[in-house]
Amino acid sequence: MKSDRSSFRHSNFHHARLFLATVILFAVLLFYTFATAASGGTLGSNIHWTLNDSGVLTISGTGSFGDYWTAGSSAPWKAYRAMIHEVIIEDGIQNIGNYSFSLCENLTDITIPNSVTSIGNGAFQYCHHLSSVILPNGLTKIKSDTFYFCERLANVVIPESVTQIQERAFANCSSLTSVSIPKGVSSILSSAFSGCSSLSSIYIATSVNTILTGAFSQCPNLTIVSTYCDDYARTWAQQNHIPDLFLDHHNVITDEMVPPTCTDAGLTEGSHCAACAAVLVSQVGIPALGGDHIIIYDPAVPATCTEPGLTDGDHCSVCGAALHPQEIIPAIGHTIVIDPAIPVTENEPGLTQGSHCSVCGEIIVEQEYLGASYYTFENGTLTIGGYGRLGQSFSNNGQIEEVIIQNGITSLPSHAFDNCWNLKTVKIPGSVKAINQWSFSFCDNLCDVTLENGISRIEERAFSRCLNLQTIRLPDSVNFIGDDAFSFCEALTTVELSPNITHIGKNAFYSCSKLDNIALPKALKTIGEWAFGFCKKISEITIPGGVTTIEPETFFGCTSLRRVYICEGVQVIERAAFSMNSLQYMFLPKSIQRVADLAIDLSARSQLIMYVYEDTKAHLYAQTHNFNYQIIEKLTPPQYNAYSIYLPASLTAIDDEAFMGDTFDSMYISSNCTTIGQRAFANCSNLEYLYIPASVTYIQASAFSNCRKIILIGPKNSYAEQLAKEIGVLFIPENVETGS
Repeated sequence: MKSDRSSFRHSNFHHARLFLATVILFAVLLFYTFATAASGGTLGSNIHWTLNDSGVLTISGTGSFGDYWTAGSSAPWKAYRAMIHEVIIEDGIQNIGNYSFSLCENLTDITIPNSVTSIGNGAFQYCHHLSSVILPNGLTKIKSDTFYFCERLANVVIPESVTQIQERAFANCSSLTSVSIPKGVSSILSSAFSGCSSLSSIYIATSVNTILTGAFSQCPNLTIVSTYCDDYARTWAQQNHIPDLFLDHHNVITDEMVPPTCTDAGLTEGSHCAACAAVLVSQVGIPALGGDHIIIYDPAVPATCTEPGLTDGDHCSVCGAALHPQEIIPAIGHTIVIDPAIPVTENEPGLTQGSHCSVCGEIIVEQEYLGASYYTFENGTLTIGGYGRLGQSFSNNGQIEEVIIQNGITSLPSHAFDNCWNLKTVKIPGSVKAINQWSFSFCDNLCDVTLENGISRIEERAFSRCLNLQTIRLPDSVNFIGDDAFSFCEALTTVELSPNITHIGKNAFYSCSKLDNIALPKALKTIGEWAFGFCKKISEITIPGGVTTIEPETFFGCTSLRRVYICEGVQVIERAAFSMNSLQYMFLPKSIQRVADLAIDLSARSQLIMYVYEDTKAHLYAQTHNFNYQIIEKLTPPQYNAYSIYLPASLTAIDDEAFMGDTFDSMYISSNCTTIGQRAFANCSNLEYLYIPASVTYIQASAFSNCRKIILIGPKNSYAEQLAKEIGVLFIPENVETGS
């Protein structure tokens, strides 16, 4: 009987344990089911959050969400922190509260829009798997502990809007290797980067004037990089025994040469630093020439209306010394005479009032023809003749198929042919000085445009949304393209620009999605924002040196752009100017002074090679943003016996299209060749190295079109080197590390 009771108790205990295990298992499964199902909620009245099954937390709406004061313990997604792998904050959110994502240990990616202007203390602390972050343009402070102990954070982009980096903002981010502190930041507070044990270089802009004690403590491999020899960052580094270097070396002041005279010694040219007074190049005395002056009389030069003159004087013909220097006589100015207006008659056009100078004859105010314009319309063709300004608009007319404007018409009104949806052909003479605003916009079927020499300006939206326009040639007289001039011309494939264009406006060719490669003229000075935005077929571009600033989003969305050559003279590349991941080759000149964060798409780093000069701002940018780069001074072209094709010594000229489309990768041109013809090497997509001897003195500009990898090699200061700079091709002097 006792044995039966014991067996019964044992059986009951076994069933109880089985029941308890079942309950626990059910609870775990229930928790897992709820934990992995999509979750969400609201943050106030205007902000919503959702967490999907893939671990993506999305926060949307407008305004700010609140602070969570104790390391994420009160955040609404606290229970799901281990599940969060990605955070997407949508445009409209203005503030990320304190400790919002603290202890989200599996978070790897974060997207923060430019609408966010504040990120709270400790917002991402202890996010151990977060590897990169792009901070929004508009953020003013990186607050205390924001990225504290994010051990895998290797890349961070700080915008120029930031003015202060606070305590421990990046402390113990042990994977950071390089950081760029941009222009705009003024202070770096205590322990901001302490414990960043892999940090080897940090560029600190000139604007920084405060670095507190311990900002870079426990960064054993750190070198602080600054711009000038007297920058605060450099002085601070030296005081705190941290290695430093500066890019521009010194604020160089040239000490001009003092030429010797017959009686007085001179000095060679030298230089010194305006900041630290260091003598960079010493001036050396030049002995006096000796002997007496031989005096030559310098006659007076009379002043004109516009040019100053000179008094008489004299100088020594031996040493050039001015013994009695000539003095400048100011220009006398124009004597203006009014040219009276002439009224219109039945048979003759009139003239507006003008003026000219009675002394030199220069026209001060040009007289313009007054309206004697007329038109005829027959079989869909509108012919406009006469003189002066066209006095009426023909917009919203579906009957016009062709417009012929005769010589004598000087201007068109705004919206002259706007929304003439059946218009196909237009001919405009050189007497028309400008194609005014909206003149041919929304002419859906316009496909044939002839512009004659004499037209100088294409104004705002002149040909916008001409959906069937495929080709446009701008005559040499055109010097200005206005905003949106050809925007949304979706069929436009070919544009031949005037060599005299100095200005291309905002959105000028925006969303010309079929536009192939376009040659920008050397005269160009300005390119507006989004000028070539979403021109998805452009594969290469050369920026002339006269364009000092490449504006924001100039080439945004050019998803086929692979090769960019920026000529000497360009100084600034603004935010998102080259925002596309297709880039493969980019040449950056010595003249570059600033490259904004995100100017060049970081996602292109895997295949993009930058060609830069050593110890320049471009070199620093490539280093600090982890781009692949080549130092131009250290490029080594093939030795003589390594070229795949050798042209015979008897060859004196390479004819037009001689090698067009061939597949060889390198060529050596013999020293008797003197000319290279049109498109001689066009479309040689594999051609990388081409040796051009000093004997070549003429090369057609189109000789290397669509040679996307080509590097020219030849003697220094040769014609080939000059052409390379003009057409945007990399050039290596033949004696660079070749032994030749």
